[in-house]
Amino acid sequence: MRILDIAWTAWFGIVAAAVASFAGVVADRLPRGESIVSGPSRCRNCGRRLGALDLVPVAGYLLRRGRCPVCRSRVPVVYPLTEGAAAAAVVAACQLLGPVLGGVLGIGLLLAATACVAGVAGWWGRRRRRPAADPPTR
Repeated sequence: MRILDIAWTAWFGIVAAAVASFAGVVADRLPRGESIVSGPSRCRNCGRRLGALDLVPVAGYLLRRGRCPVCRSRVPVVYPLTEGAAAAAVVAACQLLGPVLGGVLGIGLLLAATACVAGVAGWWGRRRRRPAADPPTR
């Protein structure tokens, strides 16, 4: 494998992990009615704003050993697993289809999946926040 192929494959793997991380933010925030673009990520337990190291997909989780550095509460393992699985899938696509075609198709599918997650999470959040209808009167 040429060095340029390795570089493209690594780049698409990193981008895939970042897209999966954003999909996790979408799935987490939209049902609660929170913005997905404004407001920094915070520890759910103590409210500490996450730093740059905490936000690096997979690596941030591993470096912090899956815990908030302030309150030591556990970070759900689903986040790094999702990010790692997305990166692995795109790297596999790069190996099967070539680095550029596999990477572009893989990232495109992840973006489409993120849009689906946003749609479902947004719908679910609106459904949960909607006040109950008045019972029919006779």
